[in-house]
Amino acid sequence: MSTEDDELPTMSSSEDRYLDLLRRMRSRPEVTNLRDCFPYNPPLSKKQNIRAANEVEQEESEHPTEIVINPDVERLGNSNWCNCGNCTPMATIMESMCCHDEPAIFAMIPTEDGCIIQADRFPNEFLNIECADWAYKITNFNVKKQPKEDKYMRGLRKATYRSFSVWIYGYLGTGVRKVIPLCAVNAIRNAYPDPKGKYVGFLNAYDYPAEYMIDY
Repeated sequence: MSTEDDELPTMSSSEDRYLDLLRRMRSRPEVTNLRDCFPYNPPLSKKQNIRAANEVEQEESEHPTEIVINPDVERLGNSNWCNCGNCTPMATIMESMCCHDEPAIFAMIPTEDGCIIQADRFPNEFLNIECADWAYKITNFNVKKQPKEDKYMRGLRKATYRSFSVWIYGYLGTGVRKVIPLCAVNAIRNAYPDPKGKYVGFLNAYDYPAEYMIDY
């Protein structure tokens, strides 16, 4: 007949089970194959890659907050506000921006009645797929293989928008985006088109889904 002492685990048997469990846990592949938590310094562009993986195309076509578009001019549904002749109607007032609206961009236009896409640097650097591919690879150096066509084209557009903003404004800082004039956006989209013709317009830094903003 068993006694109460026989029914309770001894200290030795409890320790044995604990040590055995600990040994088995430590021998699990996800533990034995674990590397350093941060083998490399986390790149800032990784956040942008996460957003790209969510198929959110950020048409980084921002303009400085000091730009004031005349509220009396109705810009929706028409391109009467365009002074360069290369803009098209857009769905939002913010995106309805001509290269003549921004002084920093207008200063780069060869002639007063011309367009930013006529600047020598524009076709040579922003519509050149080799330059766009180079800019894409620099900002997405952790991508290990060629993306599918739609993601690759989106990546080329985003990289080109960034390059254009850097050309015009130089250093911008984290979370600062500039609206790119519609004439330039159209030229870049035509150079690196989406296979299905789907584009997402301008997004502010705070327009991303909450789950992606947690990185900020």
